[in-house]
Amino acid sequence: MEKKSYRTVFEVSVEKARKWIRAWIDSHGKGAVKGFLIDADELRAIIDESGAKYVRIYLGVNKALPQDRHKLLLVPVDEEGCDMCSRKKEASPTEAEEDSNVFDFTMPCPPTCDAVSPLHS
Repeated sequence: MEKKSYRTVFEVSVEKARKWIRAWIDSHGKGAVKGFLIDADELRAIIDESGAKYVRIYLGVNKALPQDRHKLLLVPVDEEGCDMCSRKKEASPTEAEEDSNVFDFTMPCPPTCDAVSPLHS
């Protein structure tokens, strides 16, 4: 694994992360969702959205699904902190239609967990 070339004040030690994850599991039960796998290309696309300064993540549950029902919904956010929930999508040169700018491309863990990760308890 290549070493990153920067440090940030938001970085958390593996040990602290393990404690936080353990606390989550202890308070929500052993079968609780403990993480989400996010497609990096899709995340980059949200980050690169024109006018986006941040990405907000909403928690959701799709009760119609027996598995993978826990959802993270991602939306680009402008510099004032406002969700950019919709954008104009060019349907043709003469008309434009509104298109959602809210995304669900995450996959919950379990079942997408890395069983050998030090964060997988």
